[in-house]
Amino acid sequence: MVEKWNLSMEERKIWLILGGSVLFSFLLAVLVILFDTRILAGVEYLPAWSLTSVDLAREILGLLAGSLLTVATFTFGTMLSIVTLYTSNFSPRATENFLLNRTSMWTLGIFLGGFIYCLASLFFMRSSEDEYLVISATIALVYAFGAVFTFTRFVYTSSEFIQLEKLIHRLYQEAQEVYDNYIKRFEDFPSIKHLPEMSYMYTFDIQAIKSAYVEHIDFDTLKEIADEKEANIIINIRVGYFVTADEPIMEIKTNQNLEDEMEDITNRVNRSLSFESEKSAMYDPDYARTKLTEVALRAVSPGINDPNTAIHVLHYKSLLEKRLAGMPGKYVIFVNEEEESDKETINEENEDQNEQDKEAEDYQKSDTSKSAPDTSESDDPEEKGLNPEDADDDDEEEENSRYKTEIISSDNEEDKEEAEERVRAKKIKVISSSKDDQEDDTSDDDDDDTDDEEKETEPISEGNDNNKENKEKNKAKGNENEYEKSVFYRYNDFAEDLHSGYWQLVFYMQKDISGVHALFEALKTISYAAHLDNLGFIKEYNEYLYNMTSKNFEETFDQNIIERDHETVKTIIEKKKVELED
Repeated sequence: MVEKWNLSMEERKIWLILGGSVLFSFLLAVLVILFDTRILAGVEYLPAWSLTSVDLAREILGLLAGSLLTVATFTFGTMLSIVTLYTSNFSPRATENFLLNRTSMWTLGIFLGGFIYCLASLFFMRSSEDEYLVISATIALVYAFGAVFTFTRFVYTSSEFIQLEKLIHRLYQEAQEVYDNYIKRFEDFPSIKHLPEMSYMYTFDIQAIKSAYVEHIDFDTLKEIADEKEANIIINIRVGYFVTADEPIMEIKTNQNLEDEMEDITNRVNRSLSFESEKSAMYDPDYARTKLTEVALRAVSPGINDPNTAIHVLHYKSLLEKRLAGMPGKYVIFVNEEEESDKETINEENEDQNEQDKEAEDYQKSDTSKSAPDTSESDDPEEKGLNPEDADDDDEEEENSRYKTEIISSDNEEDKEEAEERVRAKKIKVISSSKDDQEDDTSDDDDDDTDDEEKETEPISEGNDNNKENKEKNKAKGNENEYEKSVFYRYNDFAEDLHSGYWQLVFYMQKDISGVHALFEALKTISYAAHLDNLGFIKEYNEYLYNMTSKNFEETFDQNIIERDHETVKTIIEKKKVELED
């Protein structure tokens, strides 16, 4: 609401100052006349030197009336001359900076007000038999001294306004203030580089109801609409765009059928926009930057041919572009405070759930380790550090020695032969049985190990599956509420702003080596302060600038300058990228 009032009062400011000065002078004349006619008491308490006779007062007031009107006419003529100079040599858009200057408006208003004061005082001044002494002439004299001081200040200010260097600096200061307010307005809101995917049942277009420039957008009203309709609103225009009647300017995405309510929504949306017949730099940083660009374009025009002025403008202009380059993202998201609190609650719930899942997983691991059997006193040779094959060899040697004893103890040969056969049979039996036992033990051990591993891993894997499932649910829950009831605005289209801000300058300066060097220098300044999201755009524009300019120069020295500047910008971009990624 305040922004709309400021826009409407900007173009009426000159009339307010002029009208206010005239009204103040007229009221002052009425007050002085009331004192002079003794309707209000107090003149008799003033010193005698401050009072004059009626005849002398008439002469002074008549002289001052003519003088003030003459100076007012001269002031008005001076202002018109400066406006003509601005239009022909600088930029038609820069004339408003001079006309809306406080010194210019107050000077014209004070002289016109003084003329009105003198006329009103003369009209009500009458001769009488008592011949009262009046104070009107003294007040007019003080007013004249103030008018002289104001006129002197006006002459000094006008001489500054026609100096090109100071004009450029003044335009830069104005643009810098606009940029500061613009960045401050959006810096507290989240931003994204690309629009997210949105799945809604209905998408409705909102059209403009009139043809004009959009100089302000009331995002609070749009947030209220998005909250009421449980929808997302995507703004397709930016501040400073010229829209025509029935042109789609926004999209509203929702799961509700709002076809019957679209007329009311369209009216509410259009009331949130400030439509103006002329562009204003109050909330439009692009227009503030355009004024500087036009001064540079007029300087490189064939009629003026002043490339040094254009280079000077590029230095200041790059300081503005680097402010945009340092801003992250492309779209800013406006959400209601309740929606923000809901998102914070969801994030806290997700964190609590993750902590609970982690604690459950740790508990399952510790419980499994406690329930494992103690095998420290096992009789298994492998557990004792012995080789199973060595143990089998010892048993076999013991059996052989026992069988040999039986053979030696036999008396006759038949008994010896029978004993040897029994030994060989038992030996074969022992070997086969030992192999079978070894295979059975190995298979049993493998089965036991497999069972133990399954027992150990089963609860852990089950816990991991539950944890993963909970995380996916929480993630889906968060994504579901992430971009609901939101308003998306393209607040920093850096690629478009960079190209549109320099395309005319590149066209007119591409065959001037000093201008080409200044363009690369401006790109270097922008690269130093660029955000990671915008480094790719600067790299692309560096290639574009190199391709547009290198083909216009055949001399090796000129080509070397362009090649060096091109490589310098590439190096800065790579270093900046590594620095930001680290």
